Amino acid sequence: MALNVNSLNSNDNYCKLCIEQQIFDQLATYLCKHCQTSMCNECFHQHTYSILDEYNHVRDKFKNISVQMQNKRQLLDTFKGHCIKSVDQCFEEAIQDLHSLRKECTNYVDEQFNNME
Repeated sequence: MALNVNSLNSNDNYCKLCIEQQIFDQLATYLCKHCQTSMCNECFHQHTYSILDEYNHVRDKFKNISVQMQNKRQLLDTFKGHCIKSVDQCFEEAIQDLHSLRKECTNYVDEQFNNME
């Protein structure tokens, strides 16, 4: 995450974060590889902790989203099961109705031919 101050050039002798806060006497001891900013020891540790906090926040968000997606998949699987069951019931009813209609039709035809005799 950091490079030693020896790798800094002469323009980067002071902590950039301290300079932004108008504290000019803090010598830079680290160069953050993440953001390429020269920093003193204290600012570097604060910077590192803020990056770790951000990482943990993103990781926790990812975990929450993963759990939500898993819950939605389970809900969709349950809904799919109910839909398939409903379709099966509709077809079973239609098949039963067709069998009943077939029986009625064959009985009617038998009746008509029996009445002719």
